[in-house]
Amino acid sequence: MSIWGSLIGGMVGFSLGGPFGMLLGSLIGGKISRARAGRTGNFGAFAQPQQIFALSLIVLSAKLSKADGQVSKEELVAVRDKLKIPEHEIEQVGKIFNSDWLTFPSDSA
Repeated sequence: MSIWGSLIGGMVGFSLGGPFGMLLGSLIGGKISRARAGRTGNFGAFAQPQQIFALSLIVLSAKLSKADGQVSKEELVAVRDKLKIPEHEIEQVGKIFNSDWLTFPSDSA
Protein backbone atom coordinates (compact mmCIF):
# COMPACT_ATOMS: atom_id res chain seq x y z
CA MET A 1 0.00 0.00 0.00
CA SER A 2 1.35 3.37 -0.98
CA ILE A 3 0.95 6.47 1.11
CA TRP A 4 1.25 8.74 -1.94
CA GLY A 5 -2.41 8.34 -2.91
CA SER A 6 -3.51 9.46 0.53
CA LEU A 7 -1.09 12.39 0.58
CA ILE A 8 -1.98 13.68 -2.86
CA GLY A 9 -5.70 13.19 -2.21
CA GLY A 10 -5.35 15.04 1.09
CA MET A 11 -3.56 17.98 -0.52
CA VAL A 12 -6.11 18.28 -3.30
CA GLY A 13 -8.95 17.93 -0.80
CA PHE A 14 -7.47 20.59 1.46
CA SER A 15 -7.11 23.03 -1.43
CA LEU A 16 -10.75 22.49 -2.41
CA GLY A 17 -12.50 22.04 0.92
CA GLY A 18 -10.24 22.89 3.83
CA PRO A 19 -9.69 20.43 6.69
CA PHE A 20 -12.82 18.39 5.98
CA GLY A 21 -11.86 18.20 2.30
CA MET A 22 -8.39 17.02 3.33
CA LEU A 23 -9.88 14.16 5.32
CA LEU A 24 -12.25 13.17 2.54
CA GLY A 25 -9.56 13.53 -0.15
CA SER A 26 -7.13 11.43 1.87
CA LEU A 27 -9.67 8.64 2.26
CA ILE A 28 -10.59 8.66 -1.43
CA GLY A 29 -6.94 8.89 -2.52
CA GLY A 30 -6.04 5.95 -0.28
CA LYS A 31 -8.85 3.83 -1.72
CA ILE A 32 -7.73 4.63 -5.29
CA SER A 33 -4.11 3.91 -4.40
CA ARG A 34 -4.99 0.52 -2.87
CA ALA A 35 -7.16 -0.38 -5.85
CA ARG A 36 -4.35 0.44 -8.29
CA ALA A 37 -1.76 -1.42 -6.19
CA GLY A 38 -3.91 -4.55 -6.22
CA ARG A 39 -4.20 -4.40 -9.99
CA THR A 40 -0.62 -3.55 -10.96
CA GLY A 41 1.38 -5.15 -8.14
CA ASN A 42 2.77 -3.72 -4.96
CA PHE A 43 6.22 -2.36 -4.15
CA GLY A 44 5.99 -4.03 -0.73
CA ALA A 45 6.24 -7.42 -2.41
CA PHE A 46 9.54 -6.33 -3.98
CA ALA A 47 11.27 -5.06 -0.85
CA GLN A 48 10.31 -5.66 2.73
CA PRO A 49 10.04 -2.62 5.01
CA GLN A 50 12.94 -3.95 7.11
CA GLN A 51 15.18 -4.02 4.03
CA ILE A 52 14.21 -0.49 3.09
CA PHE A 53 14.91 0.70 6.64
CA ALA A 54 18.29 -1.08 6.74
CA LEU A 55 19.34 0.44 3.40
CA SER A 56 18.25 3.89 4.56
CA LEU A 57 20.23 3.48 7.77
CA ILE A 58 23.34 2.40 5.82
CA VAL A 59 23.05 5.39 3.46
CA LEU A 60 22.62 7.76 6.42
CA SER A 61 25.64 6.23 8.16
CA ALA A 62 27.69 6.58 4.98
CA LYS A 63 26.74 10.24 4.59
CA LEU A 64 27.57 10.99 8.22
CA SER A 65 30.89 9.18 7.88
CA LYS A 66 31.76 11.33 4.85
CA ALA A 67 30.85 14.55 6.65
CA ASP A 68 34.45 15.24 7.68
CA GLY A 69 35.76 14.56 4.17
CA GLN A 70 37.06 11.02 4.55
CA VAL A 71 35.77 7.72 5.87
CA SER A 72 38.03 6.13 8.48
CA LYS A 73 38.38 2.42 9.11
CA GLU A 74 37.04 2.90 12.64
CA GLU A 75 33.81 4.35 11.25
CA LEU A 76 33.37 1.39 8.91
CA VAL A 77 34.01 -1.10 11.71
CA ALA A 78 31.53 0.71 13.98
CA VAL A 79 28.80 0.65 11.33
CA ARG A 80 29.45 -3.03 10.60
CA ASP A 81 29.33 -3.95 14.29
CA LYS A 82 26.31 -1.83 15.24
CA LEU A 83 24.18 -2.84 12.25
CA LYS A 84 25.35 -6.49 12.38
CA ILE A 85 25.97 -6.61 8.63
CA PRO A 86 26.47 -10.18 7.37
CA GLU A 87 29.83 -11.01 5.77
CA HIS A 88 28.26 -11.65 2.34
CA GLU A 89 26.81 -8.11 2.35
CA ILE A 90 30.00 -6.24 3.30
CA GLU A 91 31.09 -5.66 -0.31
CA GLN A 92 27.74 -4.11 -1.24
CA VAL A 93 27.79 -1.87 1.84
CA GLY A 94 31.33 -0.82 0.87
CA LYS A 95 30.06 0.23 -2.55
CA ILE A 96 27.47 2.46 -0.86
CA PHE A 97 30.13 4.05 1.35
CA ASN A 98 32.42 4.66 -1.66
CA SER A 99 29.74 6.00 -4.00
CA ASP A 100 30.01 9.56 -5.24
CA TRP A 101 26.28 10.30 -5.16
CA LEU A 102 26.49 10.63 -1.36
CA THR A 103 28.66 13.72 -1.78
CA PHE A 104 27.00 17.03 -2.50
CA PRO A 105 28.74 19.31 -5.04
CA SER A 106 29.51 21.79 -2.24
CA ASP A 107 31.20 18.98 -0.23
CA SER A 108 33.94 18.48 -2.83
CA ALA A 109 34.82 22.17 -3.13
